[in-house]
Parts: sequence; structure tokens; C-alpha cells
Amino acid sequence: MSVSLNGLTFGDLFDFVDLARRAGVSRDTAVDQEFDLDDQSGPHTLQVSLADLAAVRNPDFSGIDREHFVEVLDAVLSTDGDARGALDEIKLLRDRLI
Repeated sequence: MSVSLNGLTFGDLFDFVDLARRAGVSRDTAVDQEFDLDDQSGPHTLQVSLADLAAVRNPDFSGIDREHFVEVLDAVLSTDGDARGALDEIKLLRDRLI
């Protein structure tokens, strides 16, 4: 898995770290840096090898989170898909999945 440093935002970096964390990458694992052969001024991407991609793709929905998730989705569906009223809850659920 890699992330480009060109135009990197904190959100991109958070996503990179969250995916690595969910895949079981330890805090002590070194982050590989890839350099462009034509431009050695600094790294262009950060990379980490993931042994278990299934862990990245299968977040844990524990019982209470599943119920909460369904409640939030029902609330959005009851407003014809307008999720603006549930943004705080959606963000909370997203953070629990990461």
C-alpha cells in the first residue's frame, strides 16, 4: 500500500495510517520511502507492506455499532437520503470503523 506525497493532505495521511493499523501493522514497522529516479530531492511516496488485506476490507461491526449504524441509516433514508442532519453520527460511526 502506498500514498503519494505530491499534494498529500492530512486526510490522506490519516487514511494511510488507519488502513495500516486495521491490517495489523505494528507501531515499530518502518515506513518505506520511494524515490523518483529522475528527482532524488526527496521521497515521492510512502509505502508499507500489508500481510493481511482481508483485515483492511472487513471492518468489525460489533453488536452495538451495528444497531447504531442501522439507526443512522434509517434516519437518513427517512429524509429521502438527505444525510446533512446525521453528519455528526455518520462521522462517529466512520471513526469507529477505522
